[in-house]
Amino acid sequence: MDVAGAVQSVVDRLTAAGIRATLDERDINPPCVYVAPPTITFRFGRADFTAAFTAWCVTGAAGRRADLSTLGDLLDAVGEALNWAGVSADPADLLIPHQAVPLPAYRVLWTERITQPKGSPK
Repeated sequence: MDVAGAVQSVVDRLTAAGIRATLDERDINPPCVYVAPPTITFRFGRADFTAAFTAWCVTGAAGRRADLSTLGDLLDAVGEALNWAGVSADPADLLIPHQAVPLPAYRVLWTERITQPKGSPK
């Protein structure tokens, strides 16, 4: 099962849309999008799965009004890159290991069906 490939695919779509995105929390450099590992639901006993993704739109702490403006722009760009397919978002500050304080963020949620190439291990 190629979980890393599924996450990298999301990062690639976001970066292709001009959004700074990463799958490694050590590389968070606001404003950006951090794509966390998905929750996985296996499908029909096969290698295919449904991935419930969480991406964090993150900004630096520049004051709530400025943060909300930046986050709004990120949400627009992320929604467009994902074709607004089943996307929901809620405000949630993100605490990352190398950061002293939580960063203002929106947690963006959606699911995608991931189909493994034929011949993938079951």
